Amino acid sequence: MKLDIERNIAIFFFLALVMLAGVGITSYYSTGRLLNDLAVVDKTIKVKDTLSSLLADIADAETGKQGFVITGDDTYLGYYTLGISSANRHYKDLCRLYGQNPAVEKELEVLRLLMDRKLAELKNAVALRKNMGFEAARDIVMTGAGKKTMDNIRKILASMGNREDLLFQKRKAAAVSDVQKTIAFIVLAIVSGLLIMGLAFFFFFRAMAERRSLIDELNDTNTRLEQESLMRKKKEKQVRDVSERLKLATFAAEIGVWDWDISSGVLIWDRTMYAIYGIHPDRFTNTYDDWRQRILPEDLGRVEDEIQTALRGEKDFDTDFRVMTGDGLRVIKACSLVQKNPEGGPVRMTGINMDITKQHEAEEKLKNAKKIAEAASRAKSEFLANMSHEIRTPLNGIMGMIELLGNTGPTGRQKEFLDMARHSAESLLTVINDILDFSRIEAGRLELDYQPFIMRDVVENTAATMGIEAFAKGLELAVRIDPDVPQWVIGDSVRFRQVIVNLLGNALKFTHRGEIYFSMWKLRMKTRLYLLET
Repeated sequence: MKLDIERNIAIFFFLALVMLAGVGITSYYSTGRLLNDLAVVDKTIKVKDTLSSLLADIADAETGKQGFVITGDDTYLGYYTLGISSANRHYKDLCRLYGQNPAVEKELEVLRLLMDRKLAELKNAVALRKNMGFEAARDIVMTGAGKKTMDNIRKILASMGNREDLLFQKRKAAAVSDVQKTIAFIVLAIVSGLLIMGLAFFFFFRAMAERRSLIDELNDTNTRLEQESLMRKKKEKQVRDVSERLKLATFAAEIGVWDWDISSGVLIWDRTMYAIYGIHPDRFTNTYDDWRQRILPEDLGRVEDEIQTALRGEKDFDTDFRVMTGDGLRVIKACSLVQKNPEGGPVRMTGINMDITKQHEAEEKLKNAKKIAEAASRAKSEFLANMSHEIRTPLNGIMGMIELLGNTGPTGRQKEFLDMARHSAESLLTVINDILDFSRIEAGRLELDYQPFIMRDVVENTAATMGIEAFAKGLELAVRIDPDVPQWVIGDSVRFRQVIVNLLGNALKFTHRGEIYFSMWKLRMKTRLYLLET
């Protein structure tokens, strides 16, 4: 009987090994086919991506050309140059991907001719814009030759993309078929192998089970007793370790631990609790009443309400309160957990206390310091506001007198001096207004004054004032306001002038030669400002 079982087990294991070997060989060859299919699919994806990138590159070059022709801004030439470079690089990638493929060789040649024609048209338009101006470049663009070439490029790229889509579907179908066949064979072989091995194990374990049955019955009792003894010793050691660690942690952190038996009213403290409350253990009666008498009367009612809330299970006990000790008033942080009986009634509370007096004092000092800082900030803002008003009053008088002197018929030299004095006074008034705005911002009282004003007058007057400084630096300040810009607008003319002064001031600061060009025009129902430096 024993020989029959062993022989059957050997046969089953041999059949399982043969089956697994067949699975391995089949998986190896199937994996090779799948890798080949994936390589072909990957090539198709790369070709599609390259076709899309090539079309996008030519479109980018076209966009850069149009932007430069319309605006004359050299920034657009970056898009134009980058688009041409990328288009040539992607065309080379496309040729490399197709290799020596007669089916697409003619299409690639046609595509190259179209690309050369399109790039030549772009280059011609850019050169005309640079050398002969916008009108010449516009005439060459309006012929429509570039659009027709672009349409032909799109058609040939679309044709190549459609062909790649058809190839992709065929290759995908072939790959799916190979995967399905491989999976089916592997699953069938694994199931068969598992079934054979299962039968072998069944016969093997049935024979062994009969032999072990008696031995297991004899050893079960001894093993169980030994395990129970080891587990008990291990748990006892864990309890001792946890207890020692807890004591060390609470002692190091100065955390007091307490336990209150609700039914008997006995309250047990550890030694840190006595240190926190500043009393000797002999002077504490270990009762709840003795503890509550040490709480400051102003906090006692609130603390007891929170204890009752925790006992009802509505909220955890987590609070702070003040107590009187021999060293003075202390602030205590307390929290606990409630233990309940099977009926849900509270039977015990266990918790901790921490002395947070120093932390509480630090928080109070921080609050006081914050109040002092806020008061100082308000005083500074009020001082700046008052100072700005006090200075601006006599300055307005000076500007008025300068205006009156200008009406008395001064000589040319005197008028020049008066203009310089008026410009200096206006600059000083701008500085004072900025100081006043700063004080209003800090005080949170800055408001915009919405009034109708003529935008063109504000821009031209401000530019004329700044033109003196530009002339002194040897610069030319040019202003252009498009006729479509509305004459009257509603807003804060002072703030608008400040924006223009800041823009022109920065331009004057960082421009050392050449000219500063300030332009304003209407775009999509909004007025926008542009400052061009050269």
